[in-house]
Amino acid sequence: MKTVSRRARGIFFLVTGFFACPCHLAVTLPILLTLTAGTAFGAFLSNNVWLIAAMASVYFIGGDGVGAARVLARRFTQAHSGFLRRNIRAQGARLMLRG
Repeated sequence: MKTVSRRARGIFFLVTGFFACPCHLAVTLPILLTLTAGTAFGAFLSNNVWLIAAMASVYFIGGDGVGAARVLARRFTQAHSGFLRRNIRAQGARLMLRG
């Protein structure tokens, strides 16, 4: 169960990081400004576009990094543990042949 939720959180970070990509701000920022028009938050967004772009860039890099690590962690762990088992068996067979 824990690996399912870990994978789901990883997918969430990947998707939200994708939408926070600075190249998508040309589409997402006007939509966000339209949805928050007339509010203090909307005024803050419209006055601080460069700050929003910088924060989106940081989240894009961090979110995609965390998401990829969470989604791919189990695959690498399983592949690595199989390699270790084969390597330990091979070492044991060599020691038995010497003995």
